[in-house]
Amino acid sequence: MCTARATIHPHYLKNIPDNINKRLTSISSSKEVFDAAITPYQKAIDESGYNFKLTYNPEANQTTRNRQNRKRNITWYNPPWEAKVRTNLARKFLGIVDKCFPTSSLIDIHLSSDTHVCLI
Repeated sequence: MCTARATIHPHYLKNIPDNINKRLTSISSSKEVFDAAITPYQKAIDESGYNFKLTYNPEANQTTRNRQNRKRNITWYNPPWEAKVRTNLARKFLGIVDKCFPTSSLIDIHLSSDTHVCLI
C-alpha cells in the first residue's frame, strides 16, 4: 500500500477510477480499442481496493459547448493538502485579505474576497 496516500485529498482518491474511465473512453476510437486497452488499468484499480468496473461510454466523447464564458478576474489560492492540518486555511486566507484591504481601499476591487477562490 502506498504510504503517501494519507497526504492526498480524499475527494481525489474517490474520483480516480472514474477519471481513468473517462480518459480511456476519450482516447479510444471504438469499444474494441477500449476493451484491448483496459486490462492493465482494471487490474491496477482492483489491486488498489476500488470496486469499479471500467466501461466504454461513447457519450463522454461528445462534448458540445456553444456558449462562450466571459473571462473573470479571479485569483485562485490552492494550498497544499495535508491531512494532519485542522485549520480552515480558506477562512484564514480570506480573513487576511478582508482585513488588509478593507472596502474603503482603492485596490479593493481587485483584492476583495469576491474575486478570490480557495480550493481546499
